[in-house]
Amino acid sequence: MQDLLYVVRLRAAAITTGIQSISREGRHIVVRLWEGLILDRSRLQGFHLGLRLGASQFRLDAVVLGDEWRAVLERAVQALSGVGG
Repeated sequence: MQDLLYVVRLRAAAITTGIQSISREGRHIVVRLWEGLILDRSRLQGFHLGLRLGASQFRLDAVVLGDEWRAVLERAVQALSGVGG
């Protein structure tokens, strides 16, 4: 049940943020915005560990973040949407 709630919260925040996809590519969790949207880097200040920023995407290194990658992903998506942290 906790996994389902996590997915629902993540999807809700992703919708308000303009996130097109969240996928796993090897050791990275890749979050891509819809075409034409630009990542607001200022909202991700403080997320330095295990995070790489691009123009319209960001990547979290799941190996560096370890068991915390899900929580960090949720906080980053919420930060982009202006919800929570």
